[in-house]
Amino acid sequence: MKLALDANAVVAGRAFLGAASLLLQTTFSRTHEFVISEEAREEVLEVLREKFPRLRREAEEALSLLVITVVPRGEVRYSPS
Repeated sequence: MKLALDANAVVAGRAFLGAASLLLQTTFSRTHEFVISEEAREEVLEVLREKFPRLRREAEEALSLLVITVVPRGEVRYSPS
């Protein structure tokens, strides 16, 4: 199953303990494919650097360790509901 993560889920999972943190830990199990848009990834880095200064140095490294496919800019397609 392919699961798309938004910036809020990744920030919450990195900055706090709880359900979002457990979700990010699941990315290592490789039972599902996790994806994030390049735009959302950039937003995660910006928020972690600005709102959570203690994570400033770790922001890029933290994202690189997660097993999440980054969808290149402009390739995200939204389906109408």
